[in-house]
Amino acid sequence: MSISLDRLLTLCGIPCSGPVPDMPVLDLTDDSRSAREGSLFVCLPGYRTDGHRYAPDAYASGCRMFLAERPLGLPADAFEIRVPDTASALADLAAAFFGFPSQGLSLTGITGTKGKTTQAWLLHELFNRSGLKAGYIGTMGAFWPGHSVRTSNTTPDALQLQRIFKAMRDDGVTHVALEISSQALMTKRIRGLSFDTVVFTNLYRDHIGPGEHKSFEDYRDAKRSLFTEYAARTGIFNGDDPYSGYMRKGFLGRTVLTGRDPGSDYRILSPEQPEPAFGISFELERGETRYPVRSPMPGAFNASNLAQVLAAASSAGLDLRASSEHLVGLSVPGRMEPVPFRPGIHVVIDYAHNGPSLRAALSTLRPMTKGRLIVLFGSVGERTYERRAELAHAASELADACVLTSDNPGQEDPYKILQDISRELSRGFPRILIPDREEAIRTVLGELHEGDTLLLAGKGHEDYQLIGDRRIPFCERAVVESFPD
Repeated sequence: MSISLDRLLTLCGIPCSGPVPDMPVLDLTDDSRSAREGSLFVCLPGYRTDGHRYAPDAYASGCRMFLAERPLGLPADAFEIRVPDTASALADLAAAFFGFPSQGLSLTGITGTKGKTTQAWLLHELFNRSGLKAGYIGTMGAFWPGHSVRTSNTTPDALQLQRIFKAMRDDGVTHVALEISSQALMTKRIRGLSFDTVVFTNLYRDHIGPGEHKSFEDYRDAKRSLFTEYAARTGIFNGDDPYSGYMRKGFLGRTVLTGRDPGSDYRILSPEQPEPAFGISFELERGETRYPVRSPMPGAFNASNLAQVLAAASSAGLDLRASSEHLVGLSVPGRMEPVPFRPGIHVVIDYAHNGPSLRAALSTLRPMTKGRLIVLFGSVGERTYERRAELAHAASELADACVLTSDNPGQEDPYKILQDISRELSRGFPRILIPDREEAIRTVLGELHEGDTLLLAGKGHEDYQLIGDRRIPFCERAVVESFPD
């Protein structure tokens, strides 16, 4: 791809103090290691480092075009463009460079503390089963029929996001379900996108600490910006969540409520009925019509997820009854996912990695467990002590025993993380600490008896671990499946 620098800046409304040289932009990058001749290098300030420091490295690799927030001090043949906020500018530049690809797509953006992945995945599945060509972008990567792309964040950075949109549009995709993280909203990754539908799932204390949000209020307001700063036609809100009203305030589109309240537009009726092994069933009332909903995914929280998915599908023009029938055969990788083991023993993989989500998963499995309910989990490195305490409290109250092991410790000492969690477990609560996750899983598998349930929490769909600065391949399902009979 190629576009003149002057044309690119004009499309984005980025002014320059003097004449713009006649230079073709062949590539955009914020990583000096990928800079080359024809690249426009964007200097992004970050939590751990600052892209401005790496401008000389980009210059040494042949790059001569730079976007920065302050002078870079490069040789005279480098053209520097000054802007007050390079993150916002990068989002604009990426959209323009790839030809504004999202304008050809119907986007549904889903935000909240829990449920984003479940809802976005199921919604894109419903779109595809209804004859549309649809994609998913979120925690598990980017997927559309015949394609998959690994991503590094729940919501990719602006460059990768626009590149994915272009690939999807070029391949005939028309609808995309997109997970929107608070970090993406805070760092302007989705700036400039237009949504047909936006969804609020729920809100809990999370993602507060160094490199994330400075306070719960900051986290909350980042989420709310999806509804106040992006002009969506329809907003779907979980009316059962206490923050639903706050999120709706200032939203100018059509408001749709889901939940158990009689005033809900999509009302959840009847208590969730556990299936013999896993699953839920309930009725969804829309107007004067009731629709039976059955799913292999257990848990009362999934009733809320399914109601919002059906509301979003209906908002996009799908038939509500047909969508509810499709849900019978749909599940989400790594979300309350059963793994075949020995007769009479349940092994379940779930992405639960904070207190509320672990509490919800254990509460769901408790009544289904005849023997012991054992949970294996850890906590991501470089997060707050509060998150570790919440995980420990959930395990102490709802499980019979736990195995503490590594999640994605990153640069933090794995054993220290486990000690932090152990310190918050109830006195006398059975626990073992095994930092190596594969060893921990194999150890507990060997101790299971008929009637027991083992919840492997925290990794979900992930097929790697982040230890130090390494990304190490790791698949929990494979560990379970390879365990000797």
